[in-house]
Amino acid sequence: MRLVLPSAAVAAIALTAGMTQAANTLTQQTAQQAADRVSSRMEAAYNRHDAAAIAALFTPDATFVPARPSPRLGSVITGRQAIEQFFADDFGTFPTVSHKLVEVHPIDESSLFLIGELHLTGQRNNQPLRIDGHFTDVLVRTGDDWQIRVTATSAAPGPAATQASGATR
Repeated sequence: MRLVLPSAAVAAIALTAGMTQAANTLTQQTAQQAADRVSSRMEAAYNRHDAAAIAALFTPDATFVPARPSPRLGSVITGRQAIEQFFADDFGTFPTVSHKLVEVHPIDESSLFLIGELHLTGQRNNQPLRIDGHFTDVLVRTGDDWQIRVTATSAAPGPAATQASGATR
């Protein structure tokens, strides 16, 4: 079952916030470049199993709503330390991720939201596992860089990945 509500709620909040500051918006090209950069860094850090590098992509007070709640951390995870712990725990089940940005929308001069696809592969009970889903992020400008302020994911089990087919994404 896909959980669409968290992503839709994040997008609605982002759009509403942006309506008050529409005069000074980012260009679409700048927003796309920022989103590409953060998404690429996230994917690379995840595939290196570098939870600290992932956490550094988030603002100190960021909120993360995972598609599947953490047994230790719950369904709404706040702060870099908790986000780092979530991802460190996740590598055991899902060692590989790939991202594809679907939409990027500037909100104002220092924030944007994006929607992307995610594909996780791993194993559970010695069986190949693939999870396909979506993520919605709100990025904020922090100095000369961009960080994730809030992210929500939704996912549904996809077809089983197989080693024979070489599926790693």
